[in-house]
Amino acid sequence: MGNCLVVVGLQWGDEGKGKVVDLLSKDADIVVRYQGGANAGHTIVYQGQKVILHLLPSGILSPNTKCVIGQGVVVDPEALLEEINTLCSMGVDVVPERLLVSHVATCVMPYHKTLDTLREKRAGARIGTTCRGIGPAYEDLFSRKGIRLCDLLDKDTLKGRLSDILEEKNALIGFFGGEQIRLDEIVERFHSFGLALKPFFGDASLFLKDALDSSKRVLFESAQGTLLDVLHGTYPYVTSSLCIAQACFALCGVPPPPDYKVLGVTKAYTTRVGLGPFPTEDHGEYGESIRQRGYEYGSTTGRPRRCGVLDLPLLRYAVSLNGVKRIALMKTDVLSSMPVRVCTAYRHGNETLTSIHPSLVSNLKLSPIIEEMEGWSAPLIGQELHPSLVSFIRTIEAQLQSRVGIVSTGPGREDAVFIFDVWT
Repeated sequence: MGNCLVVVGLQWGDEGKGKVVDLLSKDADIVVRYQGGANAGHTIVYQGQKVILHLLPSGILSPNTKCVIGQGVVVDPEALLEEINTLCSMGVDVVPERLLVSHVATCVMPYHKTLDTLREKRAGARIGTTCRGIGPAYEDLFSRKGIRLCDLLDKDTLKGRLSDILEEKNALIGFFGGEQIRLDEIVERFHSFGLALKPFFGDASLFLKDALDSSKRVLFESAQGTLLDVLHGTYPYVTSSLCIAQACFALCGVPPPPDYKVLGVTKAYTTRVGLGPFPTEDHGEYGESIRQRGYEYGSTTGRPRRCGVLDLPLLRYAVSLNGVKRIALMKTDVLSSMPVRVCTAYRHGNETLTSIHPSLVSNLKLSPIIEEMEGWSAPLIGQELHPSLVSFIRTIEAQLQSRVGIVSTGPGREDAVFIFDVWT
């Protein structure tokens, strides 16, 4: 078995990464969240209950797994504490022995959320964010104005840093017509959050380097999908961080192991939340059927997801970019007794495009070339995958030059078929 696996979404997020990581956590010593913030929502069915994780790695539900939140994540301390308390009330052991949070991770502060919301309300300026303050927090990180988790532990240090930062932030908030934020109020609150989280703080980079050097099995999980990557996605309708597999090592401060593997996660169809191009979106009955049958609503915001057919040109791009050789195919049950449609290429004028950079999707007038395949009445017949689903899988493998190793046939932990060991 290999000792390093990166799980990455191949679409616009919401592919089912949470379930995949939950399933694989039993074989992992450590699960690491390496980017994003509380804008992500990984939905897992645990002991018959739906659990939505926003900041905690999906491995937290496996009792023998240590979880790490790396310094590339922007952490909302209040949201993290709420998540920890919720899981503890469900009987999940979230203690310092099981959770390490990088002490130098950047905080999402109240002014980040305020600015995010005010910007989204401006006519003509919308991106379709979750308004959780993620983009403004990353802006502050890279402009060297961020508040880090370790800054919360000393009240005087925190107050000194915030007094300078708030002068600028309140001026911006005033420009957008928002309500000013008071210094003393957030100093007290965030100092208390820091003290509550202090037992979980540590040097994530050093911990992970030691773990990889000692051949611990480490699983890195992305929060958003490849097509939302700030450098490699459908810009500007993207998230604010690097989502691709290779980014995990830079963001966590560890060298990439020579034999690391990448598992790409995709649905059997395509969805997208928020604004931005979506060439294979179906605005009719087919798309609505997928939405209702798959309960395609955002885990974080509850917004209806836009739905359409599987987009192989964009998947080819994502597979190539991430170096994917293993695929998890999710939500095959949603297409049961429905037409199974696949976009194999785009038509652009007289050209046929089988792969395309996402940034061009916004600028080109593309006509998807859609093929219909024989469907299945149910993903499983007894213990075997339906022959039509097997044919669908073979088509995906041939088109993407990558093998499908996991097939999800329903929402539960038990609804998954492992075709081969994706760690090896």
